[in-house]
Amino acid sequence: MAKAPSSSPSSSRPLARLPLLWRWLRHWATIGAVEGIEPADRLKVIFVNVSAMIALLSNVVFNVLFLATGTWGLILSGLVQWPFALLTGLTFWLNSQGRYLTARACIFTVILVEICAIVVAGQGTVLSVHYYLLLITVLSLPLYRLSEWRWCVLFMLASSGLFVFFEFKSWPEHSSIEALNPTWIYFLRILVMGSCVAIAMWIVLMTAVASEDYVLRLQSLAMSDALTGLPNRRAGTEQLAHEAAQSRRAGTSLAVAMVDIDHFKRINDDEGHDIGDLALRHVARLLREGLRNTDFIARMGGEEFAVLMPSTTLTQACGALDTLRATIASTPFQWAVTAGKPQGKRVLTVSIGVVTIAPTLSEDTLLHQADVALYKAKALGRNQVVSYDAVVQAEKG
Repeated sequence: MAKAPSSSPSSSRPLARLPLLWRWLRHWATIGAVEGIEPADRLKVIFVNVSAMIALLSNVVFNVLFLATGTWGLILSGLVQWPFALLTGLTFWLNSQGRYLTARACIFTVILVEICAIVVAGQGTVLSVHYYLLLITVLSLPLYRLSEWRWCVLFMLASSGLFVFFEFKSWPEHSSIEALNPTWIYFLRILVMGSCVAIAMWIVLMTAVASEDYVLRLQSLAMSDALTGLPNRRAGTEQLAHEAAQSRRAGTSLAVAMVDIDHFKRINDDEGHDIGDLALRHVARLLREGLRNTDFIARMGGEEFAVLMPSTTLTQACGALDTLRATIASTPFQWAVTAGKPQGKRVLTVSIGVVTIAPTLSEDTLLHQADVALYKAKALGRNQVVSYDAVVQAEKG
């Protein structure tokens, strides 16, 4: 039987290095993009860093190609780039120091002067390298805030003005480039233009992705409770409308419960609001852990939570919620030293009111009935589960 060929270390090593390379690139791209700054500014910092990385990479690539041609004029224009490549490295340092506006001004100024130096030093306009000036004009727009419009206008006017000058001037190339094979000229010109288009496409793509991500983050913030990480009241009411409509269409049961922490005001009065916030997080965590993945939990405000339990009968809901109530009561809430207060420990309990959907009930009525059952649970002594049906039957009796 033929033995299957084994992969040699030398063949697998390059693949093994890919994650390391990715981490290295990500490190340089995010220098200065700390979480503390605004998302829009963080994106601009990453744009500047990546632009600097692209500038350095293009320097290397074009210098290799220029050396391959053996043409002194191209080699000279390539050598001119290296001092500017070193100056481009200042961008990373400025961003790491939080000097974001200076970093943008630095990279734009360096690239503008570098392009002019390349043209004048020997390359001329024959390879269309001055088209990078148009790219700078476009790049100025997404990298500056509206409040920084003066900087944006300055670099747009400078880059577009230099482009118009070189385009109409048709700056002559070095004499050695005139003798270069026309195929090389055509290839290098296509490479320059292609890289301009590729960078412009990258800018558009990154802007679109970042804008979509920013919108999603804003939507998430608008629909979530910052303290507990649970969906907020708005998200809860929207989810209730969705679940109720689906339940009516499918003819399935939907249980709606309101959960309230007992004597929560005492925690704030005795221990302070910092400990009260920790208590809310404690109960929110137990709610998440004690319910099914298909159940939905939202903080409705204060110490009150809503629980939606699709495809759940009243008997099933009461059983699951009572188990959850017992778990909360048997899991001590304890805290370490917080805001100068000593560590402590308390027993928390919750009261729960639950109702199941009926075809004629609106979402507001469901929440109201769950609240009525919750108030009854508190009136009966707290730390218990009461259904709205039990409240109705007790009133009839």
